[in-house]
Amino acid sequence: MTNRKLSLALLATICLAACSSPSHLETKLLGKWQSEAGLDKAGRQTASKYQFEFFAEGSVVNDENINGHWLQMNTGSFKFIDQTHMKIDYRDGSPIYEVAWLDNDHVSLRTGDTIMRLVRLKDQR
Repeated sequence: MTNRKLSLALLATICLAACSSPSHLETKLLGKWQSEAGLDKAGRQTASKYQFEFFAEGSVVNDENINGHWLQMNTGSFKFIDQTHMKIDYRDGSPIYEVAWLDNDHVSLRTGDTIMRLVRLKDQR
């Protein structure tokens, strides 16, 4: 009987740890990402506009480039709903993004008609 109680307690602990740990996709997304620079309609190079930083505890920081300066625009939490959809909970809304991995350092986030291609930023240290 004691072994059975111990086994059930161990099983419950393992299940709790597995359920609370980040998924493979959330782990893959950790770090700082920046939207790719592009070309405007006249063919001129445009600057990157957005940065996202994803943290292991499930939080995210969203910065926007305004007049050449990065300003924090939003903070929230993120979680994958399934293999191809991620939800970010901001104070002012909770967009759901369709996520398409191009490779380990490039990902595309789509919500509605908007598509952002993000590039992983390498460690700046």
